[in-house]
Amino acid sequence: MRDAFSLTDVAAAVRGRARGSATLTGVATLDSAGPSDLSWVVDERRAAEASRSAAGGLLVAEEALAGGKPCVVVENPQLALAAWLEVFRPPPARKGGVARGAFVHRSARLGPGVSVAPGATVAAGARVGARTMLAAGAFVGENASVGEDCILHPNAAVLDGCRIGARCVLDVAFDVAHDVGFADAPPSIACIASLKDTHHE
Repeated sequence: MRDAFSLTDVAAAVRGRARGSATLTGVATLDSAGPSDLSWVVDERRAAEASRSAAGGLLVAEEALAGGKPCVVVENPQLALAAWLEVFRPPPARKGGVARGAFVHRSARLGPGVSVAPGATVAAGARVGARTMLAAGAFVGENASVGEDCILHPNAAVLDGCRIGARCVLDVAFDVAHDVGFADAPPSIACIASLKDTHHE
């Protein structure tokens, strides 16, 4: 993971235009961001929230939406955020296989290249897509479904009967208690919702 970064770093990675300067260390939603966090404004409906946010820098489609804060102007802030997260929080190297100490029910189905760490659980009837990584303590409940190329960080959970799409990332201790709208998201889009949350239902 990277340490501090500047808006110029972000602009170079997402092919945007930096306006103002800021030194940042994290990424967070508008309502939870602090002065050292990068956040994003999806559209003009969030402009008022952006002006109230404590975020130190913003990804915006138009400079006017930044509420006077330092920003990076890009065509699509949400996709730009996904691109930046690939730089800021690159996925760990994945090694397929079920580790000793993991539990995978005999009726569960794992796609090619799935990695299940010690202490992770895949319950009865669950489906885990190809190349997905389940970290220590991750939990996939009965008849739940996880798409391809996902990452469930330690103690993240997809509860019984719930589904998430491809290329989702669930942060530490993040629970999915119903189907979520990240199906087939661009890489790292799911990180957006989980960076500072600890529960989702």
